Amino acid sequence: MNAAIIAIGGELVNGHTLDTNSQWIATHLENLGFNVQLHINIADREEDIVNAVRYAMRHCRVLVLSGGLGPTQDDVTKLALCRVWGCTMEPREAYRLHLEQLYIKRNKPVPENLGIQYTFPAIARLISNELGTAPGLYIGQDDHHLIALPGVPFEMKHIWVREVEPLLQEHFPAQKLLRHHFEVALVGEVYIEERLTALRMQYPDLYFSYLPFYGSVDFSITATRPGFDAVVFNGVVRDIRRLLEPYIYSESSESIAAAVIRLLQKHTLSIGCAESCSGGFIGHQLTNVPGASEVYLGSLNTYSISAKINILGVPADLISVHTATSREVAEVMAQRAHTVFGSDIGISTTGYIETSEEQPVAFVHTAITNGRELEHHLITLPYDRDANKQYLANRLLFHTYAFIRKYAIAGGAGF
Repeated sequence: MNAAIIAIGGELVNGHTLDTNSQWIATHLENLGFNVQLHINIADREEDIVNAVRYAMRHCRVLVLSGGLGPTQDDVTKLALCRVWGCTMEPREAYRLHLEQLYIKRNKPVPENLGIQYTFPAIARLISNELGTAPGLYIGQDDHHLIALPGVPFEMKHIWVREVEPLLQEHFPAQKLLRHHFEVALVGEVYIEERLTALRMQYPDLYFSYLPFYGSVDFSITATRPGFDAVVFNGVVRDIRRLLEPYIYSESSESIAAAVIRLLQKHTLSIGCAESCSGGFIGHQLTNVPGASEVYLGSLNTYSISAKINILGVPADLISVHTATSREVAEVMAQRAHTVFGSDIGISTTGYIETSEEQPVAFVHTAITNGRELEHHLITLPYDRDANKQYLANRLLFHTYAFIRKYAIAGGAGF
């Protein structure tokens, strides 16, 4: 079943506000088995909303709108829906009483222009909004199902979970589609697609989706029709796992930092960091994961040469001979992190996070150690300063993930 999402608001179109509602709605529609075909962003203009809805109806049976249901003059979504279906606006007396009680309960004066808030398209069914004054709307007409929701994100999400999902499941009970996620690092979507060409040709009813993100790819397969054979689908999942095994770090939608924390917790291991050019970003990524305090001991942000020598204990003569941005220094930094924190694993970064006239290539030396085994990885950085930090973190944390699997899971030395 195809679905369209229409986000309404001038602030979305002009870029002042990021449209997170559409991303959230799309994810939840897909989880219910809908095939999201369209995303449309439009300003709060009645004519534009009418045209967008009519266009979406030509391609999709299910439409979800967000925004434009409030009490101000630019909230014209309800008027536009009346034009689409040729109906009139009508007051709902029960909702007027509800609004008056709501304002009284909140110790607020009842606004003079309350009328617009309890007037709705005649054919619309109201969807309860416990957190705000604007209810959602449901219109089921002409073999189409339209749901209009407030644009305030926390209100929209609350209504969706409490009211919209049950409503959609009532009308489309057999919509659940088979889907499987893979999180992949070190290789790009072109490599993945090439490796899986034969599978894609063999199973045209499976949709292969690739979302690259700074050194990793969120890859998924989805059956494009209900009733796809689950045994066949699981066989394809196993084939993909075999073809991409060295690069898969998760089969759920989680970050590489979360995968590292999960693996450390599983094997009762701890980690400490010594960072230079990453400026604490590796530690930041790890501490974004709930439960990180069980395994993450800390990070020394030794950005300057003096900090590397006086705080971390890197020998000054080593830096003099090899420079502070060398492999040799990265390896000692990782060893010192392992020692200083008393952690099972120490990791490090040192190098150039962006290019300059003096340094035309951005690169970072990284190292990982468990006190016995020591790995070095040179990572070349292709983006600007901020993006390079994310790219560096993803690459180093994947190498750390692989290091833990190699020596903790495979029974290697050092743990």
